[in-house]
Amino acid sequence: MSASRIRYLFDKYIKNECSPSEHYEFSELVRENRHDGELKDLLRELVVNTGAEHTFSEGSANAILSSILSSGEQQPVKIRSLRNRNMAKWLSVAAAAVILLIVIGYAVKPAGKKDIISVTGVATAPNLVTVHTSTGESKVVKLPDGTKIWMNPSSSLEYPMVFSNQEREVRLSGEAFFEVAHNPHKPFIIHSGALQTKVLGTSFNIQAYDSQENIAVTVVTGRVKVSNDKRVDSIELLPNQRVVFDKKTDKLIKENTSDGAAPDILKRKVGTFVYRDEPLQKLAKDIEAYFGVKIRLSEAIRHCGVVASFEITDKPEAILELIAISINGTLEVEDNGFTIYGDACPK
Repeated sequence: MSASRIRYLFDKYIKNECSPSEHYEFSELVRENRHDGELKDLLRELVVNTGAEHTFSEGSANAILSSILSSGEQQPVKIRSLRNRNMAKWLSVAAAAVILLIVIGYAVKPAGKKDIISVTGVATAPNLVTVHTSTGESKVVKLPDGTKIWMNPSSSLEYPMVFSNQEREVRLSGEAFFEVAHNPHKPFIIHSGALQTKVLGTSFNIQAYDSQENIAVTVVTGRVKVSNDKRVDSIELLPNQRVVFDKKTDKLIKENTSDGAAPDILKRKVGTFVYRDEPLQKLAKDIEAYFGVKIRLSEAIRHCGVVASFEITDKPEAILELIAISINGTLEVEDNGFTIYGDACPK
């Protein structure tokens, strides 16, 4: 591929004149590491051509490269002029953004009605990228091998820019749904606290919040192997099965889930959370993690079975009000959180 062809496609893209086939061709060129130099030169020229005293922000550089890597239709690129005398400093930032985006290869793509978007991670150590979600926020991450991860609120994912030749390893704190790209020669391993989940290619959910007593892995498709860090106990899971790891005892407990568990887990990908006869204290812990609130419960109702459904865009007070009504309890809103009072579980 000649440099002139890359320049031609770059110019057409910046002018929003790419045909679908040209957009596809250009996105594939961007993903090839051997074109890094030409792309950086083209971005540098783009900056200089706006005038010696003008440039555009780091966010705009990210927008350009993210849009180029988009799997959808081409989006217009808007360059916002800002006065900035330190051109060299910006260029170094832009070059770093270019390299990061090329290596990671994210696709900016809506996911369901919640407009969950893929994200650009932040390099936290040599060759490592970390992606965070805040309370009430969900994100979708596409890894270099094609694996897709739907991250739920208050979660953190760490992974290498390039996987090793032997295996694919990531670290999760919080909750996420994984669709692992199949590779029989390179196992995919998720470290979540004291638990290790190993797969070749499958889909499953992991809930591993630091604030909760248990870690749960629920399989939707395929087969996974779950073990504790000491590797003294391991369990294989099939679809409609899950394992619960007790952090205090280091014990793994295998459970069969209901036929409706898999569809409910899949709903979490788009920000819908469904609970069917779950203990109230479990639901309260999840809501604390998802929304960053504090919830207190009367001792008599902690183990009441609750049926509930809510969206990540709902208000915690509205969710808790309905839950309190369902168990014949009352909700009290306080400055530092919420309290659900009740005398006994409904019969």
